[in-house]
Amino acid sequence: MGTHASIYVVSNGEVLCHLFSQHDGYPEGVGYELYKLMKNRHIVNGFTGDMKYTKYSNGLEDFAALLVWHFKKQSKLGTIYLMPTELNSVNTEYTYIVSENLHTEVYNCGTLLFDGYPAEMKESFNFH
Repeated sequence: MGTHASIYVVSNGEVLCHLFSQHDGYPEGVGYELYKLMKNRHIVNGFTGDMKYTKYSNGLEDFAALLVWHFKKQSKLGTIYLMPTELNSVNTEYTYIVSENLHTEVYNCGTLLFDGYPAEMKESFNFH
């Protein structure tokens, strides 16, 4: 049995997306993949033709779609799922909540481990 994780994308108090990972939910697994997706990304409201999807998301709704694609493209069958969007609707060891400006909270069994932004996440979890 793996280490389960939930990733929520929340905008203005509304859960837009709930992604469930069947394994590798700890910060060095799912957390690191989430960090890699967010580390050089900017959330914007509107875009121009010269903006690249590798650096920008047009709102958190666009980021949520990218999040699903990022995790599904590298996963094996039966490891990543979209779930009901109520917070804590699935009992997991790790919970990641991404909100405005990619502010992220990380919980382990309900205990807050991290509260900040991607650059701080790198330092807090010693990501390379």
